[in-house]
Amino acid sequence: MDVFYIMLLYDKSMSHIREVTLIKGSVLSIYNYVCNPRNIADQLGDKIDVEFISETDGQLEKGHSFHFMMSRFGLSQEIHIQVEEASVGHRLRYRQ
Repeated sequence: MDVFYIMLLYDKSMSHIREVTLIKGSVLSIYNYVCNPRNIADQLGDKIDVEFISETDGQLEKGHSFHFMMSRFGLSQEIHIQVEEASVGHRLRYRQ
């Protein structure tokens, strides 16, 4: 069964970037795409440059953390993500 997911990305620290993407696929394939840190650059398109500071294999589990740098217009900000809860295919909660 195909489902549609509308993703809203909002980050106050990067001048209120808003991006809406329509993704068609199964719940699990959409979850795996949206919750894989390696897809952040793809999700943001050409609006923001993303450079990983710490390596991540893309698998997010409780306690997992990673760092990356977001840059645009010559301004950069380091982002730290700490996963607080992960239930594959259902929920991902993190603290930034």
